[in-house]
Amino acid sequence: RVVFKWSEETDAADRLPTLVGALRRLHGSRYPLPLYGPALAVAGAVFVAQEACAGRWSDAVTHALFDDLLRCNRMQVGCADAIDDEPWADFLVRTLTEGADGWCLHEPLRAHSPETRRVLDHIEQVGRDLDRSVLPHGDLVHLDFHHRNALQHEDGTLSVIVDWEGARQGDAVFDLVMLAMSLSVARVEPDVSSPLWDEIFLRSSAGTRAGYVSHVALRRLDWAIGHHPEEVPMWLAVAETELRRFS
Repeated sequence: RVVFKWSEETDAADRLPTLVGALRRLHGSRYPLPLYGPALAVAGAVFVAQEACAGRWSDAVTHALFDDLLRCNRMQVGCADAIDDEPWADFLVRTLTEGADGWCLHEPLRAHSPETRRVLDHIEQVGRDLDRSVLPHGDLVHLDFHHRNALQHEDGTLSVIVDWEGARQGDAVFDLVMLAMSLSVARVEPDVSSPLWDEIFLRSSAGTRAGYVSHVALRRLDWAIGHHPEEVPMWLAVAETELRRFS
């Protein structure tokens, strides 16, 4: 059984073959992710096949699942190829100050409410102030590393981590920040979040943390405004709390 995914983005034909090579090597090191086949170009698009894996996502996050995710994240350190031409620091600053192509959009936050405009002003200032030289860049970054992309067995243990098509080279700590802030919509066993933030603090600088928290806050609010407006108050509260903590 296989899963087919495709992209019509103009740069996909250039980046996906390199990304698939990195993912196949990671799979060979016993990292729990699907085995990817080659990226194949067709008229106007590029598609890639991956094995279909057992498991389903759940909002229940146990200590055992957290331990597996942390172990996986550590395996991503130092194993990135030059997947994208844009350096990690430039990519991060661009999302914070301008937005990305079709996501991490600034205008929805600017138009939604005075509260989201205030959060956006803070995020853009973090991007302008960020010291690009402090950002590590030699790891493989999933970019959407959260518990709903971690398929679980029936007993709640990790099966595989999926949805790697947006991965790039950068700093694996970013994935831990994404995971930590995404736990706001999870049912978490006691004392899971604290060791996660301890790991983030151990492996990052203050400026780096502020940049990553700002990016995740922007992504979650932009997505909620566009797709799940009922979640905007919850993500706004998360964004304001974490941005204050890392200001």
